[in-house]
Amino acid sequence: SPAAFARLLRAVVGVQDAGSIATLDSFILRVVRSFPLETGFDEVPDVLDGFGENRVASDAFSAVLSGADAESGSFKEKFLGARNNANARTVLSTLEHLLGPWIGFLDCHPEAWNWTLSSMCDAIGVAPDAPSPDDEIVKVLKATEAKLALAKLVVGARQATKRRINKFSFDDFAAALAESETGEKKFKLEAVRFRLDSMFAHWELDEFQDTSEDQWKSIRRLVEETATDVTEAAPDAKERSATVVGDLKQSIYTWRGGTDAPFKEIMEWRQFSGEYGDNISLPESHRYGRHTVDFVNAVFSPENVRAHEGNCHAAADRWVDDNCWMIHKPPKTKD
Repeated sequence: SPAAFARLLRAVVGVQDAGSIATLDSFILRVVRSFPLETGFDEVPDVLDGFGENRVASDAFSAVLSGADAESGSFKEKFLGARNNANARTVLSTLEHLLGPWIGFLDCHPEAWNWTLSSMCDAIGVAPDAPSPDDEIVKVLKATEAKLALAKLVVGARQATKRRINKFSFDDFAAALAESETGEKKFKLEAVRFRLDSMFAHWELDEFQDTSEDQWKSIRRLVEETATDVTEAAPDAKERSATVVGDLKQSIYTWRGGTDAPFKEIMEWRQFSGEYGDNISLPESHRYGRHTVDFVNAVFSPENVRAHEGNCHAAADRWVDDNCWMIHKPPKTKD
């Protein structure tokens, strides 16, 4: 009712000065700069802008070429292997073109740091010294191993440069604050989170389907503690709360590390279902009318995706299995 809305609005305005509205990147930056030693920095770090990031990347390639590894047989073997033994006219430009995607791959998939020729062969069921017809597959895997080895050299040089100038990217800050399961970092980050937990009573996370794994690991324990406090108190207690908003089928930032995995995880928490919370779907849109709704329902329904000429069955199954899809409804109109 209008009266209830007015009461809620007055309550929000009354405590607005105590709130903190920010992107996850800027929130993580504030935490890291408040606790530099605990999060692994020698001093309060600065942000590396886009121009600086490109300069650091270029310097990293140059450092790899001018360092000891560039003079060694191992570097030559890795480079020729990555190039499939082709000669390079300009080594630096070739490296940048060849390794750019692999460096991004390492950034988004840390598990690839442990990939070897043996582990990749085992994963697809071929032997490293396989005869024909598997020898072509092994050649591709050897080239992949060589590219990853070179990419690791460049990433290592890049991080060393960032340490030297004390400037880092937002991804670096998220990785530094991401929770650790073991070791000294785990205990340091637990101390940081203990201090932060008392500062935030309510969490409201929007566009959550685009959160990266490291971003989620940076705040997961804080959000979980807040939501758990609600379950342990009376179910209708409002002293602490956690609200998460997103749309799984709008997860479109995988190219920069975004993933819908955190959203799927949090939807399974008992704090967001049953007696302790609500898991609310919003099929009705107030942004567009019936014609647009009918078009979306026709084009993106699982039945239509399955009927597509391409092989889209996996996407259609995901629509259903992951609860990504629901029939959209137009806004209600008065007769």
